[in-house]
This record gives sequence, structure tokens and C-alpha cells, in this order.
Amino acid sequence: MGRVVKAVLPQGEFSAHLFGEQGPWVVCWPTLLLDHAMFIEFAEGLDGSFRCLLIDPPGWGLNRDLVIPQALPDLLRVATSLLDGLDIERCHWVGLGLGGQLGVLAQHKTPQRFLTMTYLSMPLIRAARVTLVAQVLRRVMLCTAMGRRKVVDQICSQMGYASEAEAAKVHAQVHAAVDQCNPKVLQEASPTPQHELDNLRVALKRSAVPSLFLAGQHDRACLPRDQQTAAQLVAISQFITVDTGFFSVLARAKLCAEHFKSFVQQHASERVPGV
Repeated sequence: MGRVVKAVLPQGEFSAHLFGEQGPWVVCWPTLLLDHAMFIEFAEGLDGSFRCLLIDPPGWGLNRDLVIPQALPDLLRVATSLLDGLDIERCHWVGLGLGGQLGVLAQHKTPQRFLTMTYLSMPLIRAARVTLVAQVLRRVMLCTAMGRRKVVDQICSQMGYASEAEAAKVHAQVHAAVDQCNPKVLQEASPTPQHELDNLRVALKRSAVPSLFLAGQHDRACLPRDQQTAAQLVAISQFITVDTGFFSVLARAKLCAEHFKSFVQQHASERVPGV
């Protein structure tokens, strides 16, 4: 079982879930629609050999009352303050979707801080292929539990799955997370603008941090071929497909953990230039 750790940030008190008490740090940042719970099985698959920090982003879970950042640079300030507040000097980063995009920005700003990057279903070549309910209608629907369920089901139906069992597991996890979130997160949600994706690609192309890209074969929101194209931008990278949809780290957590451990072991002796 994990325990809660806290850090006082300029944005307020931030809580995170720590699994493991020894070894290198692994920061796991989820995408929109999910909280730290999506990474629990992944963290358990690392067998206690890492200190896994599982994140509830602002507006979600333990941090539902924190101010919700409006853009990636704002979210980066939160992430940087958290790592500083917990005295995390070096770490591995694991990010799904938006969490991966945040990781690209973080390693571009402070590459010396990151040992490896793991990107799961990260929209980078083009925005996620998800059609959202119009924002005005979304705000009305999200005022009720039934409306929130309909919005979530509409989004989840577009993500792609390897099986009905996977879809059921993801839907249950997403609904559990949404029940604990600040509705404003979903009211304001929108795909990352194309100009920001362009900037992220430039940042990724300059990356010297070893980077693992895990893509779901059945992912309809972030196509595997787009993720492979993104992987080819990085000097030191590996691209692997998994028999899942978008939510690979939730659907096949133990397998993703094995791929992560293997990649980390392969690049254990590599260092970012200038460090």
C-alpha cells in the first residue's frame, strides 16, 4: 500500500501518493479523466525497487480544491514546485496523454533532472482524435451526476480497446476518478492546440534524455503510427506497441512495468550531456 506525502507549493498544499520507500524516484502523471489510481498496478509491478510518486493533478482526487492550471506552462510550474518541495533532484518520468506532454516540457526546461522519460499514448503529431461535447452544453451536463456520466461515456467510447473487459475496466476507473474531481476540470477541457503541439515537437527533437514510447495497438485517440513518428524525433528512444487501447498502463499495468524496468536497465549508465 502507498502512503500520502505532502508539499507546500505556491499554489497551495499538494498531496501525492508514494509507493515504495527506496530506489530511484519515478513520477507518474496521468492524463485527463484519471487520477493517481490508474498507476497503482504499474507501481506495484515495480516490486518496491523504485519510489513511485503517483499524482492527482490539480482538480483531481486529493488535490481537487487546488487552482486548475489553464495551460501546460502553468501545469509545469506546479510540477516543478512539487519536485522541488519533495527534494527530488533526479527522477524517471512516466506520463500518459497530457502527462506525457507535460513531461516533454519538463525535460526541455531541466533535462538534468530526468533519468528517463516514458510516454504513453501521448498526442504530439496531432491533437487527440476525440470529439468533445460543445463546451456550453458540457457545462450544463456536468452539473449533475447523470450528465457527468454521459460526458465521460461519450469520451471513453472514442479511445479504442483491445477487448470488452478492458473497456469495462477503464470505464469503471474513469467514473471513480470523475466522481472525486472538480467538475471545472471537465468543463474547461480541450485538446492541446496545434501550435503547442508544434512547440512540444521542437522540444522533443532537442531531447537527450532516453525516452520510451509505449503505444496501444488499438488506440483510436492517439494513433500508434503518430507515436512512432514522435519517437523517431528523439536521439535515444525505443518504440513498443502493447495489445491495448489508449489506457495501456491501466489495461496491462504489469506488462508496461516490465517494459519500463527493461528500458531503465538498458540506459542506467547513460547521462544527459552537461550533467
